[in-house]
Amino acid sequence: TTSETPQRGAPAGRIVATSVWQGQAFYVQIERCCGVSEVVSVRLDEDKYVKHSQQLKSGLERYFDGQLSVEILDVPTLYALEVRVMPDEAHPRHGRRFVSEAAEARG
Repeated sequence: TTSETPQRGAPAGRIVATSVWQGQAFYVQIERCCGVSEVVSVRLDEDKYVKHSQQLKSGLERYFDGQLSVEILDVPTLYALEVRVMPDEAHPRHGRRFVSEAAEARG
């Protein structure tokens, strides 16, 4: 099932769909490589990570008819492209971002 709740800090009228399965609310989190201050590899193409994460988000939202919330988080980690199913209480709209090992512990 899906419930709709206003997203804190979102423009007026914006609704975020929260998916619920077996009584647990969740969303999909995509962490992508972006904003790496010191490039240590000539092979790093941040635009590729931006493009692929957007395509992944669009594909998931289209496949699930917008009933699954998908959030993209930029992380300054080389070659990062992680997809996680996370509990709703770890959603960035609650004021804290969980990425990398912290996300693994929560998700």
